[in-house]
Amino acid sequence: MNPRLGFIIGAIVIALLAIVPLVASGYHLALGISLLYLTVLATAWALFSGPTHYISLATVAFFGIGAYTVAVLGELMPWPAVLAIAGLIGIAVALMVGLSTLRLSASIS
Repeated sequence: MNPRLGFIIGAIVIALLAIVPLVASGYHLALGISLLYLTVLATAWALFSGPTHYISLATVAFFGIGAYTVAVLGELMPWPAVLAIAGLIGIAVALMVGLSTLRLSASIS
């Protein structure tokens, strides 16, 4: 496929997705958002567990931490600030868990 054609098709798809919130009902919008974030979770699971054959619940745990943060702060702060704080908390917890896990695996071997 021509890269320019792929770029044009991608731009059209993004433009159509940007219009969806203006024309979709609340139910269809919530359904679409749910499908998107579940697709992201499934992709993250497949990228880790597929090649390694390990079972990891870390992705779900970090997603839950972000969701809980949004639920707690969603009514108190503006939406962009809530998303930024949820992302930062998720990153902080992922760094703590990841670095301690890497330290643990390096000391065992």
